[in-house]
Parts: sequence; C-alpha cells; structure tokens
Amino acid sequence: MKRRTVLGLSIGATASLSGCVARVRSPGVSGDEPTLSPGEETTLSVDARSVRGLKFQELPDEDHVTFDLDNVELSPGPSSVAESYPPVWYWRFTRWSVTVEVPIHVPSDSPPGEYQYAVSVTPSGRISSDTTTEEFSIQIDGN
Repeated sequence: MKRRTVLGLSIGATASLSGCVARVRSPGVSGDEPTLSPGEETTLSVDARSVRGLKFQELPDEDHVTFDLDNVELSPGPSSVAESYPPVWYWRFTRWSVTVEVPIHVPSDSPPGEYQYAVSVTPSGRISSDTTTEEFSIQIDGN
C-alpha cells in the first residue's frame, strides 16, 4: 500500500516539475536612472533575466558621464568576456538572473542634461540573436 502512495506522489511531483522546467522566460533588463550633480559618483545597478550574453550597447559621451567598465561587478560572474569596448560578458548556460554593478562618475564640468545608456541581453550564445535592448537615462542636474 505504501509503495503505491510513494509511486503516485513521485509521478505527480515529476509531472508538475516538468512544466516548470519547460517554461523559458524571455530576456529582460531593468536599470538605475540616477540623478547626479557634476563631480558626483555612484554605482549603477542593472538587473537582467534569462541571460547568456550581456553588453552595454550605448554609453554616454565620456566627457559627460564615465562608466568604469574595468571595475564592473557581475553576479554570478561570467564564463568568458569578449575583449571589446564595451566588453561583452557571456555565461556558459543561460542564467535566470544577473546583476551588474558599474561605478560611474560625472566630471565636474559636465553640463546639465539627460544622458542615455542602453543594455542588451540575449538568452543564446550570440549577442546579435534574440537580443532585448532597453534604454535608461542618467540625469545631471545644474547644481
């Protein structure tokens, strides 16, 4: 009698879990949109989902906002990095969630305004296929 109960529970659990494994979330990105004054710095945080490749697609002019891409922290860390500017980070397997933290600095002579940056993610091994790109802004105030 106990064998049938255990067998029934294990079949039910396997069937319910197989539906979860088969679901694939589409890639997505959310990023900070800070407001800074000239001369200030902060750490910008970007969260991405369903990631196998990630790249900052657009960066503001370095005369206005500097991204310190040499000191980026990625969690989990990538499996490989394409040496380009900006770099492209790759994971061996698609990650449900990746957090990127990059120090940014606004030079003291930066004019007030809104400056754009964009981040692209892909769930496949190539940054050009199935890519999702989101744009975000950094506001420099006039104080």
